[in-house]
Amino acid sequence: MSYIYLACPYSSKHASIRHKRYLQVAEVTAELLIKNIHVYSPIVHCHDIACRFNLPGDFNFWMKYNYAMLSKASGLTILELPSWEKSKGLRAEIEYATSHSIPIQRLAYPLEAV
Repeated sequence: MSYIYLACPYSSKHASIRHKRYLQVAEVTAELLIKNIHVYSPIVHCHDIACRFNLPGDFNFWMKYNYAMLSKASGLTILELPSWEKSKGLRAEIEYATSHSIPIQRLAYPLEAV
């Protein structure tokens, strides 16, 4: 089985912004799963853990974990939330995918109805 790695901006000094991004990517993850697209989102899978156990919310803390998951993915899908082009973590994931020949695609938010 293969899966796509769904990436988007997350880090912010404001918890409310991190939570909003989590809700947005969770919505898209659910929509993709409904379409039978296997997807892994580090934010969906780790946001609650990070909040409950006061783990850092920055890319440096999560980098090795994210790269391990990205390395096994069939592709990197960039969810174009506001400011996605400015995200340090997302840029690093794009560079990792590019250097490891992992296909990259972009996905506008919100998703269009099918």
